[in-house]
Amino acid sequence: MARDIFLYGTLRDPGQLRAVLGHDGWLLRDDGLPGHAVRSDPAHQGFPVLVADADASVPGTVIRADPDDIARLDWYEAAFGYDRRAVTLASGARADVYWPPAMETAAEPWDLSAWVASWGAAVEAAA
Repeated sequence: MARDIFLYGTLRDPGQLRAVLGHDGWLLRDDGLPGHAVRSDPAHQGFPVLVADADASVPGTVIRADPDDIARLDWYEAAFGYDRRAVTLASGARADVYWPPAMETAAEPWDLSAWVASWGAAVEAAA
C-alpha cells in the first residue's frame, strides 16, 4: 500500500531522492512539521536531525511512496539509524517521517543547499 512520506532533509534534493528511489518520486505537496526544527549534527557529517522546538516548524515535501519506494527508503535511512514514524503535519494530514536517533550534538540550523554543496555528490554516488 502506498504511503505519504514527509521529507525534511537530504532527500528533498532531487538528485538524492532519485539516487535512492531510482526515479524522481511522486511529489504531492509542500507541508510542514510543527513543534520541531532541523539541526545539523556535526558528529555525523552534518546530516539533518529533527529536534523538538515548540516555536519552530520544519518545512518539507510530501511524496507518495509505493511499497518498493518504502523498502528503498527504509534501507537507506536505516544506515543512519533513522526509523519511520507517523506524524501529523501542519496541514493536518498524516504522513510518515524518518526520525533520527537522539543526537545531543545537533545544535546549529541545518541548510540543504550547504549540505548538497559539501556532501551531495558523494552521498548521491553512495546511494
